[in-house]
Amino acid sequence: MVVRRKPKQDTPSAPESGKPAQPGGPESGRSWWVLLWAVLVHGVALAASPLAATPVGLFFFGDGVIYLEQARRLVVGEPLMMAGLPLQPPLPIWLATPLWWLFGEPAAVFLAAKLVTVAMSAATGVLLYRLLAGRVPFALPLALFLPLGFGELALASAWSAEVPYRLLLVALLWLGWRRPVVSGLLHGLAASARPEHLGLALALAVFFLWRRPARRRAALITLAVGLVALLPAVLSAHSALASYNRAHVGELPSPLPEWVPVSFGGPLNFALGQREEELFFARRTLPPPPGRPAELDPTWAPHHEAIVRGWRLGLAEIAARPGRFLARGAAKVWASLGALGHGWTLRDLPNPPEWVRLPVDVASARSPLWLWLSLGLAALGTWVLRRQRQLLAVGALLLGYRLLVAVAFFPYLRSTMIVWPFLLLLVAAGTVALVPQRLRRFWPWVLAALALVHLGMALAEPDYRLSGERDDAGEIIDDRPVTIRIGEGP
Repeated sequence: MVVRRKPKQDTPSAPESGKPAQPGGPESGRSWWVLLWAVLVHGVALAASPLAATPVGLFFFGDGVIYLEQARRLVVGEPLMMAGLPLQPPLPIWLATPLWWLFGEPAAVFLAAKLVTVAMSAATGVLLYRLLAGRVPFALPLALFLPLGFGELALASAWSAEVPYRLLLVALLWLGWRRPVVSGLLHGLAASARPEHLGLALALAVFFLWRRPARRRAALITLAVGLVALLPAVLSAHSALASYNRAHVGELPSPLPEWVPVSFGGPLNFALGQREEELFFARRTLPPPPGRPAELDPTWAPHHEAIVRGWRLGLAEIAARPGRFLARGAAKVWASLGALGHGWTLRDLPNPPEWVRLPVDVASARSPLWLWLSLGLAALGTWVLRRQRQLLAVGALLLGYRLLVAVAFFPYLRSTMIVWPFLLLLVAAGTVALVPQRLRRFWPWVLAALALVHLGMALAEPDYRLSGERDDAGEIIDDRPVTIRIGEGP
């Protein structure tokens, strides 16, 4: 990704050098500061969290509960949830397994999992800095501001697949073509964290094999190693599906497909993504089995059909109402770009102190003005960085792929947060272009001011109030929309 054309030296897009960061250079020392700063910022948020010793975060209720519980059952030998069927990607479960070996007690494991998440987020910031240090002049400020983003703080507040997946993505970009064997291993792990990565990786492999002869050998090595690295996930899924078919041979309308790429949830979620009237995650079109309203049961005919024929069901829905699909697709893209509306620090400045946490997602405030301003800065930043063609092409590819996934399934903000560092790069480039040269040296003071606000919010221990749908016991249903306020509400 090195750009060899020498840009003008008076533009914000001018790189610090024409080469990427080299081991032992000044970037190495700065990398430690980036790492320590990110750990400190996230550590303050974790120390102030009333949910630090739980599997969830106040502003992020995702699939971490499932990952951690499955890991616990693996360690103690209890039957797995969903009879072990591979509905979830395996890597977050596997990564959590050693925590149960080491700590055993749930509260200690949950806290340790969040500390590991903080470490992975900090490592992502370091690799991002090393990747950009030779390409943009504001790589260091960008890396230091990154952990203060509200979306970053929310994403790191719970165990998830997105944080390790993003770390693997940034590591792949930083490696480039230098270590195809290592890159293949990382691709395999990435697909074990987010199964849709397999489609992206295969498409890239085909492109380089077909159109880039100079990269053909490295692409072949990467592809071969990646497929081998993915085998444990594929074989684990096959074993679980084959065992389920044998155990329920008289109950299933037909056997479940036993060979799937990592997870068998893709067809089901694709069908739901097209059939649901709601834009965000829901299962209202999936009739619950008798007496088990919260369970997915492959022996129940409607569930079985969605699991086995989900791709066809979704495509049939699109063919029947193409206009609806296009309108919903545009709405999903817009909803996904809402991640640009996240503000700064635990207070989410400059957004109002009210957030909506949509099902299985990161919370966000509804502040159209800030979102439009961020979109405008990102558009300007794209123009400012126009000479960085490779950088923009890679970022646009990853963003486009995340938006395509959102259109096919559901528009999760946590999914967009995977490419948030690229979006922040564009916003930063646009901001630098608007700030006069004499004022740019004051960025450390802005960083310090945000850090003080962040620390003040942590020390103040705000009175957060949650409201939303409640079950018969009066507990808030966390996979439904939840509103979070400071100091008001029920």
